[in-house]
Amino acid sequence: MEATAYAVLALVKDKDFDKAGEAVRWLRSQQSQFGGSGATQATIMVFQAVAEYHTEMKNPQSLDVELTVEGISRPTRWIFKRQNVHIAWTDQIWLNKYLNVTATGTGTATLTVFTVYYAKPVNKSDCKLFDLSVKMEHEHGVHFLGAIESYKLTVEILYKNQTTDARTVLDVGLLTGFQKHEGGPTEVYHKNKKTVSYRMHKMHNVGLLQPAAVTVYEYRSPDDRCTKFYHPERKDGAIYSLCRGDHCWCAEENCSFQKKNRVSEQERFDRACESDMDYVYKVRVVKMDLALDTNSYDMKVEQVLKEGTDDDAEGRVKPFLARPSCREYLGLVEGKSYLIMGNVELTNQGESLQYIFGERTWVEYWPTREESQTREYRDQYIGISLLQNSLLRRGCVV
Repeated sequence: MEATAYAVLALVKDKDFDKAGEAVRWLRSQQSQFGGSGATQATIMVFQAVAEYHTEMKNPQSLDVELTVEGISRPTRWIFKRQNVHIAWTDQIWLNKYLNVTATGTGTATLTVFTVYYAKPVNKSDCKLFDLSVKMEHEHGVHFLGAIESYKLTVEILYKNQTTDARTVLDVGLLTGFQKHEGGPTEVYHKNKKTVSYRMHKMHNVGLLQPAAVTVYEYRSPDDRCTKFYHPERKDGAIYSLCRGDHCWCAEENCSFQKKNRVSEQERFDRACESDMDYVYKVRVVKMDLALDTNSYDMKVEQVLKEGTDDDAEGRVKPFLARPSCREYLGLVEGKSYLIMGNVELTNQGESLQYIFGERTWVEYWPTREESQTREYRDQYIGISLLQNSLLRRGCVV
């Protein structure tokens, strides 16, 4: 790869653009799905050679690329011109959809399609020299000026190796928005067991707090390390998941927020017609099951404004899942109606569909006719009604 890049630079210098173009096309075909070319040095040289080739060519390029996805009426369109020819564009589609790509104009572009999925981690331990346990406990009261909450982190280390001259290194990662107490840790020894306690203070609220790591290793054997994760709400730093029956879905993203501020008609329509917005429904909350691990909302689909993957939704009750920590942000009330836009998830076997309140799910209260007469809800009711009429009559017109 690197040698070919040098050859391209030499050919460009000699103005032999035909042979240089063949080499550039070969370099493109050898790139990984993430755009790299192996080693860092090789990647840099390939980028430099390709950029030099296109700079010296100076041919006007105008490429119009249209991506259509099965079941979505509004296509994704990218227009490449000389000003943006080196900018990469991305889009997301569901795994079970067919896609068609049409390109017109002059020039050459590279389209890469790859699949991203969540894999359940294998439950195995990398602890050979130590037994390590980490526990984070909420303390009553706040013990630091300016803090929101205070916690106690307890780390227990059990030495499996009885060597007396072993030098142990303990590395404690810090949660985002947290601060350690100014004083040092409390240490307690008992035979070959060591307990270390830290006091931590939450200084800022974080939207989606990720677990932090605690690692212990022997100084002369840094590769044989033992790592555990901690989090104020999760056990062992486990990923968020939503479960219904035997099926679970990853929920490692921010909460859905009910739209309570003023929303423009254009913003509402644009979101409804985005290529990755699978459905648009008017729903009514008929039942709520607010369990400790998963909140389930039974929604009756009163009207389908934009049909998506689930072609049998109207008039039926569909369960929507959400994390318990998102309950306040959703603010759903039993018996009330809402405008919902989002995507559905396939079960592990791909046999059925599941609705999940994700980060990009649009949730907006749908006022009643009586409420539309009030000043508080008049504009909101009119805006949603305009979207309703537009989608039912014309759909998502490009």
